[in-house]
Amino acid sequence: MSKVNFNVNAYTARLIGRENVATLNGAILELVKNTYDADASICILYYDDIDQCVYLMDNGCGMNKEVILKNWMTIGNSSKKKNYVSNKGRIQTGAKGIGRFALDRLADVCTMLTINNKNNLLWKVDWRDFNDETNITEISADLDLVEMKPQDFLSGIHNKNVLKLVNKNFSTCTLFKVSNMRDLWSDKQLDSIRNNLRSLIPMEISKIFKIYIFNNLNTIEQAEILTDNNDFTYDYKIDFEVKEGKGFIKINRNEFDLLDQLDNINKVLIEHDIEPFTDEDKKMFSGVEKEYVLSTAELTKNLIDRFLDSFDGTFYFSKINVDKKREKQYFYKNRSPKKINDIFSGIKIYRDCFRVRPYGEFGTSNFDWLLLDSLKSQSPAAITGKGRWKVRSGQMFGSVNISRSNINLLDQSNREGIVETQEFKALREALTKIIYLFETDRQYVFRKLRSYNEIIDESERIEKEINEKAKKEAEIRKNNSNKLSKIDKENEVKSNYISAIDVKKVLDRKDDEIRNLEQEKNLLMILATTGIVTNTYIHEFKAQTQLLNNNVRTALVALRKNDFDICENALERAYEIRKSLNSWFEVTINAVSKDRRKRRTVDIVDYLKNYLKSWSGLLKNIDIKIGMDAEEKCIKFLCFPYEIDTILSNLITNSITSFAKDDRLDKEITINLSKENNELCIYYTDNGMGLSNAYRNNPDLILEQFESDRKNELGELNGTGMGMYILKTIVDTYNGVVDLDENRRLEKGFRVRILLKGVK
Repeated sequence: MSKVNFNVNAYTARLIGRENVATLNGAILELVKNTYDADASICILYYDDIDQCVYLMDNGCGMNKEVILKNWMTIGNSSKKKNYVSNKGRIQTGAKGIGRFALDRLADVCTMLTINNKNNLLWKVDWRDFNDETNITEISADLDLVEMKPQDFLSGIHNKNVLKLVNKNFSTCTLFKVSNMRDLWSDKQLDSIRNNLRSLIPMEISKIFKIYIFNNLNTIEQAEILTDNNDFTYDYKIDFEVKEGKGFIKINRNEFDLLDQLDNINKVLIEHDIEPFTDEDKKMFSGVEKEYVLSTAELTKNLIDRFLDSFDGTFYFSKINVDKKREKQYFYKNRSPKKINDIFSGIKIYRDCFRVRPYGEFGTSNFDWLLLDSLKSQSPAAITGKGRWKVRSGQMFGSVNISRSNINLLDQSNREGIVETQEFKALREALTKIIYLFETDRQYVFRKLRSYNEIIDESERIEKEINEKAKKEAEIRKNNSNKLSKIDKENEVKSNYISAIDVKKVLDRKDDEIRNLEQEKNLLMILATTGIVTNTYIHEFKAQTQLLNNNVRTALVALRKNDFDICENALERAYEIRKSLNSWFEVTINAVSKDRRKRRTVDIVDYLKNYLKSWSGLLKNIDIKIGMDAEEKCIKFLCFPYEIDTILSNLITNSITSFAKDDRLDKEITINLSKENNELCIYYTDNGMGLSNAYRNNPDLILEQFESDRKNELGELNGTGMGMYILKTIVDTYNGVVDLDENRRLEKGFRVRILLKGVK
């Protein structure tokens, strides 16, 4: 049997290249990356608008004849697939063997002079030879051994500044000249290329790899693409590195200039029983970085065995607008008019020191690829508010550095991003966790300064009011002491005061507004908790409903056959199921009853015993025992009863979810009530799986809004993250404490100690 060979239409090969290098900027990016891979320290792009051609030059290692024949001339065969570390230790960025088609994107004709340590080679191709009627094996290029030098190759150029740079630095090199161009480059197009290349290289490597873009008029200084750290100022800087299963994060506060005022601020806070800034804060305000070490489990809840290969980077935060009043109140540093967001934009990804598009590219859907604006919409709280403050995408800038050695993050074949795998999603989650540490730190500072400003503003207001009235009274007495009658003086005194009746009307109206808003908020929290309970128990509820229907049908059939024993047994089972369903209704529907929304003093021991009876009937069906102990028979407690229901309901639903992951038989929930220094202490425990590794070192994190690691059957996060946040909100209204510290030391099980003021 004879063997026949496959062949490829030349135009098809050309299309493959064009598909992977579709745009002008993409083509230039590929060519510049190749110069970096060649260990070049200089890359020059020169557009000659007189001869309408482009030169691309680098002072890299050059190519020999073998590399040209086996790799450069063989489509899809890259020398970088296996040997991707260069002689200078650079991780080479290309591997597909099709980047050379970027030259085809620029122009029809390409001439290359490449000089290595041994010889000089001249190569020439006309991309128009790759037509529909020709097979790839019929296409050839010219390759000759020559004595030509770079100066000879560039003899016809019009900008002699290019030659100055080449004469000084190009002992080995590769130079391309492309002519018969597909597009004529306008000044606007050249500026666009310059801006794109400016964001191409991270600042960290600009000292070892410089890019120049010339037209016929540019000097060397004008042509250099600069990425200088000193070009911008910032409010916060976050450096991070993830390696060997741990994340190392450093946060630098650069926003506040309050070191000279810190002692006075702390004095005011302490006088009003507010926790002052710490010694660590003082160091941070003086420029010392705060360091964190997190496990990969704390960085991402989407942890998978093969994820979190090494990566690092730097994020910057910069305010977009500064209000003059807030600048003084919050001790902002003076800022140069040139800010980071005037120069760079977005959070960009670099693979082996080269930009991966389109992440962080302004005007594209991938500008906010970390979904920061989506997180902001979920938690729109102000920086000084009670909720969790989230940064907007337009305020964050920086870079994430990955390597081609990170096999879990693969480039798309068209060079337009990274394949959206679970590993990529986990990377995104880890980065938002790093940003969360910054958000928490900044909000911590603002909340303390807000408390300080509220105290100072109130004191200043009262002092100003007293001084104004004293001054007015002194002037009146001085000018009119002999003229005023007794009645006039009385009227003068009255004019300096507001009617108490008018004040009461205003205060009553405000109290009504506040009371209505509080009632609305309270009802929403009840409904949210009811939804959480329902969602947790819904599968069991469906199963119980189906069993009830089956038993009723069985009883009906047996009754028609006069089989009274079977009928009676079926009805008894149906009755037990009905009691279970009644327990569910008592837990959910009764929670919104009006009497539970009235503030009153209750015997909390007796009240909770009755409340837990409903839960006991519900939990019995899923083999969970619940019990309560009290150190005293009666504890009088002033509260809204529904709020205590809500606290326990959220804890119990979390326990149910935890038990669902465990196959143990002795599932138990225990609640202990006691009095501690005139406070009600609720000590809640279960023997379930306990907190996941994501929260074990920092259990207070579960009290944050939208914080959850609950997953569905597909491993996707589906928890609301609201239950424990609602619990914390309620506890705060009682000036209480939620103590989760014991969970740091537990391998299994969950414990929380809650203190509430209101014992009578």
